[in-house]
Amino acid sequence: KTQPHTLILYGQRRMGKTSTLYQLVGGKRGQTIREYPGHPIFPVYIDLQRLAGCDMPEFFARLSQDIVRNLHKRNIRVVPRETWSSNGTLFSEFDAFLDQIEELLPENGLLVLIIDELEQLQESVERGRLSADIFPYLRSLMQHRTRITFILAGTNQLVEDYWSIIFHVGISREIDSLSREETETLIREPVAPMIQYDDLAVDRIWLTTRGHPYFSQLICHRLVSATNLEGRRSKLITIEDVRETINLVIEEDDSHLQHLWNESTAVEQFVMASLAGTHDIGEASVSRAEISARLRETAYGEDAINIGLRQLEVRRLLIRTPVERQIQRRLAQPNGWHPTLISKDYTYAISFDLLRTLCFDLGMDFESLPGQSKPAKAREMVNYWRNRRDVAKLTEAIRVERGNII
Repeated sequence: KTQPHTLILYGQRRMGKTSTLYQLVGGKRGQTIREYPGHPIFPVYIDLQRLAGCDMPEFFARLSQDIVRNLHKRNIRVVPRETWSSNGTLFSEFDAFLDQIEELLPENGLLVLIIDELEQLQESVERGRLSADIFPYLRSLMQHRTRITFILAGTNQLVEDYWSIIFHVGISREIDSLSREETETLIREPVAPMIQYDDLAVDRIWLTTRGHPYFSQLICHRLVSATNLEGRRSKLITIEDVRETINLVIEEDDSHLQHLWNESTAVEQFVMASLAGTHDIGEASVSRAEISARLRETAYGEDAINIGLRQLEVRRLLIRTPVERQIQRRLAQPNGWHPTLISKDYTYAISFDLLRTLCFDLGMDFESLPGQSKPAKAREMVNYWRNRRDVAKLTEAIRVERGNII
């Protein structure tokens, strides 16, 4: 038989990986896959955080118990081992346990071991609780078992070299943010037609979350709950409602945001502060040289800053954009200039431009405004609304966004 492929799912936390796995194991949406005619699968969900602190015998004992319990629900009776050795026969004992399961599976049946929070293995090995031999052993199972396959899930750390021994034997898929269209579907469809969103409200949610499933759902949940609890006559959610909810989320529901900050290293925190904590906040991007200039007074050199930038990019907390720069050098002949393309540089960003936000709020196309700099864009925006004899609309939008200015 052909060895089934291992699937590796990775991405930021709160992107929906675990929810997807739950559906496969026991949810309604995964039922068709579990009970596919002629080729049933038997998924077993394993949360490695629950096994944190286990030594090798306890790890395999509890792992086998999870498998036995889940298969029992599907009427497959597996005899569990009473004890697990602490010597070199442990892997062979688990092999014998898997042999028993393969014999009991129905024809063309497949056991799927779904291992979540995979980084916990690395932490347990580094703390000395598990042997590093567990990695090549798992790789061997993935390569040679024909009736057992794996779905591995974790954060973006799985793309690091440490995990190459496992990462390169499977098919990897990143669980990323939703597209603009997918985000609008998530916002509108669950509550339509009873509750409606105006277009500017949807745009505002998109600008705030950029399709992050958790934050999109969190904002929508609070909006819908407020609409229902307040017994509004109008069931239309406006951009003003969205702004108020975003402020409440930041004040009251920022635990995940705080977690993202707390799990960052000191240099990563300095890098993020250099991008978001200056008077230039909201600019589209910041050059690498400017980041160095802003961090000149810190204790971190270029190598440390580069590591911080890379880790933030891996965690998808930072956007890196390549830019090409040209210089001109004079040729030997009179009046001769020759454009020379120098190596690529990069700009970095973690925030959104206030002017761009205002343009969405006012239903304008930011890119259509003349001018390259932010002051030029601002002048053109004022002229646009002055010509339409409706400067009051611009003033109100600025007042809502930055009440301390007006």
